[in-house]
Amino acid sequence: MRAPSCKWFAEQTPVKHSFFAFSNLIVVGVMVLTISWLVSSQPMTTNGWVLHTQQVYRQLQDVEIAIAESETSQRGYLITGDRDHLIPFQRFRGSVYEALATVARMTRDNPVQRNRILTLLNEINQRYLDQDEVIRLNRNEGQGPAFARVKKNIEKQRPKRIRDMIHEMEDEEDRLLAERDRSARRLLVAIFIGLILILFRDAIWLWANRGPFV
Repeated sequence: MRAPSCKWFAEQTPVKHSFFAFSNLIVVGVMVLTISWLVSSQPMTTNGWVLHTQQVYRQLQDVEIAIAESETSQRGYLITGDRDHLIPFQRFRGSVYEALATVARMTRDNPVQRNRILTLLNEINQRYLDQDEVIRLNRNEGQGPAFARVKKNIEKQRPKRIRDMIHEMEDEEDRLLAERDRSARRLLVAIFIGLILILFRDAIWLWANRGPFV
């Protein structure tokens, strides 16, 4: 379908001219209001996503800290034989699962993060099984077999894999934040360009029909 020519505009009746001008005024007004709304809400939207990213970060850091603290509690028990060290050991385990549940809820719309959480949860569960076995050996067979198992567990490099996965999830949140910010800016630019094009078209229409208004 061809665009209306200047001759077509000139041949229209005053009523049609008025209707055309009024309809364009409505379109321009709507676009101006849309741009104004986007400009005013952009900081709120950006701040919302920044807050979301910070909250995910905080939960992931809680996971990393709780795992490290559980390792410290286990070492304290192995060295001293004092079972009181196992009380915070169990508490830190609960903190890890609570933080992971929060992260899963906050990233449920992201399949990549969901898969990472499942993998991370499996690694953490395996790590806890390793720790339980060390505690059992220390209680039933003494420090020698327990420390031998600790050495074997270190060779598995499971703690390093857990840390790496946590850092990958943090990197993913950074990437998503930057992508959302770019998308919001692109939308704003597209609407602004659309408004400029409409104003340019209307300027051509006014120029083509300047005769009747003289």
